[in-house]
Amino acid sequence: MRYWRSLAGFSLAATIGAATVSPLPSAAMDAYEIEPAYKEFPLKGPAAATGLVIWNHGVNGTKMQYQYPPPLLAMGLAAHGWDVIKLDRNPTYENNWSNAGQRHVERLIEEAKTQAQAGYSRIILAGQSYGGAIALAAADSVRVYAVVAMAPGIGTTARGYSGVVTDQDSYSIAQHTYTQAEALQVDRAVFVLAPDDELAPNIDRAPHVRGLMEAKSIPFMVVDRDVHGHSAGYSKDFNPYAGCAQFMLDPSLTFNPGEFKCYRDDAKPVLAALDLDLAGAQRAWLGYGDGNGQPIVIVEHSGPGGLTVDSGWGVDLAGRAKPGKLLALPAHLEGDTLRFDLHGAVAVKIDGVRALMTETKTDPTKPFVAALRQILP
Repeated sequence: MRYWRSLAGFSLAATIGAATVSPLPSAAMDAYEIEPAYKEFPLKGPAAATGLVIWNHGVNGTKMQYQYPPPLLAMGLAAHGWDVIKLDRNPTYENNWSNAGQRHVERLIEEAKTQAQAGYSRIILAGQSYGGAIALAAADSVRVYAVVAMAPGIGTTARGYSGVVTDQDSYSIAQHTYTQAEALQVDRAVFVLAPDDELAPNIDRAPHVRGLMEAKSIPFMVVDRDVHGHSAGYSKDFNPYAGCAQFMLDPSLTFNPGEFKCYRDDAKPVLAALDLDLAGAQRAWLGYGDGNGQPIVIVEHSGPGGLTVDSGWGVDLAGRAKPGKLLALPAHLEGDTLRFDLHGAVAVKIDGVRALMTETKTDPTKPFVAALRQILP
């Protein structure tokens, strides 16, 4: 269900559980559209949802980027109980940050206020590139639970007329990100800042953003390692971090202020969610599926009967995989590889504190692969 709108606010409450919606008033500029992000995750409404995520897409000239779905991180939030909507922008009205950019920020602020008045007690403003900068700017003017900013940038302003991003442009983009991060007042924040972002070349924003966020005494994530490029938040490399972020953004969990480290700060809540106990364990590993961000834990035990493993797994980012666990599976070591049967042959190749889990299957379904980190001892 789509509604192209002007800067006037619009509440989703009328669309939830309703067969018809009253006609919208005429607008001088049909520039914005509100729509649910996923057909497979119908909106539950403020009374039933954990909260609301408002996704803001990037900008690329006159291309209709609003047609692209949000990344798997947003789908994971939908699978974990959040309502997720898109605040789409008509590409006809896109231009520089000082003009249309400010109208986009105003529109997002208005939408956040409208949804809060409709009953959503927690709102996450999220976006990629131009949308990430819009989300950060809006969070400076309206109180929200969290912000997710993937490769935030001020779009066409930086590239000017040449289409080439210079070092001066990169510096301008970085300074803008720093100003927005410094002004940020939220309960939690996630930044995706690949050091090789081609739209902000020759500058690494992550270290300075970390310093700014450390001063705020809130839990935050800065993902810059193992991910690459301006579209890092959409990449397979980011999926494990997206799986980890589901726990970091969970309002029912409490974390210490400061940088949230995946494979460390997520270990306790993941173990609790999977109902696994490390008592008496010899070693344990935590990871997330490379393709779907599904959390998995492998716990190794050694006893009179030989080597066994307990394994538990949670909901993936697409909400398709069902959680479960299997205990006391017979296992054996072949050099640096731990082998056991978990709905198929599984090999965990151990390299110090890291390991790679691979699954060999006889059916046509895609095998599970996950990079693991040792969490015990």
